[in-house]
Amino acid sequence: MPRSRAIATLSVLVATGLATGLGVASVSASTDVPPAAAVAGPTAEGPGSASAEDAVTEYLSALAAGDLAGATAAFAVETFVEHYDFEAAIEWQRFYQSYGIGIPLPSGDPLNTAFNVEQRRATVVNQILNQYFALLNPELDRTQGQMVDDAAEFTESLSAAMSSGSLAGLADFEFVALEDIDADAAELYTGPDVKQRDERNAVLGADESLAVAVRTTAAGDEVTLVFDAVRYGDSWWLESLGGRFALLLNVDVTSGGVMRDDAAA
Repeated sequence: MPRSRAIATLSVLVATGLATGLGVASVSASTDVPPAAAVAGPTAEGPGSASAEDAVTEYLSALAAGDLAGATAAFAVETFVEHYDFEAAIEWQRFYQSYGIGIPLPSGDPLNTAFNVEQRRATVVNQILNQYFALLNPELDRTQGQMVDDAAEFTESLSAAMSSGSLAGLADFEFVALEDIDADAAELYTGPDVKQRDERNAVLGADESLAVAVRTTAAGDEVTLVFDAVRYGDSWWLESLGGRFALLLNVDVTSGGVMRDDAAA
């Protein structure tokens, strides 16, 4: 896809919400809008980090250890829902699809807020799952269903490929400047794309957002990972895997921001 077309589609891809929320905790019947964490039970997110790089470090350390809850905690979940401006999102996109935007409902009702938190959590977990597949089983085509002739052979093959121990290399990584990945995309990100990012930050209710990239290894392969981090107040969380810079690079949105070393060169 040409970069000009990629930029035109960025406003539609506010989130890669391909999963629906699961389960809702009991809530108060009050019509007042409580903080998101008060409606959905124990929080999915952690306390946030001092920098975008620290949020990435928290995520990679947890994923390298096979800790899904810890990896999820590096993302803004309850804080994301609390600050998300639903009306501004619809105004910006002129588009609504319950599973295709940041949250499915206006958070003006406690049950709506609970659904929003659970869908945001599910969206985050789905992004991590996409990245897990892209890191350990990149040859598997997950864009469509597959006919399986031998269930036992397929199960054995998938189990062998999808081993969390193969993620241990993620604990050893280095941050890389965006311009060292692709100078043209970095120039777009810091130039023409700034207006789009500012508009998107307004939808997210965020004070700042930032693309962060690292080089690391998984299953013995060298990869580049791209993240979108977001700041609320003094704390940083991850907002998405991949994100806007990855879209400028035409990275598949289902890859979780994973770029193979030959593709990133």
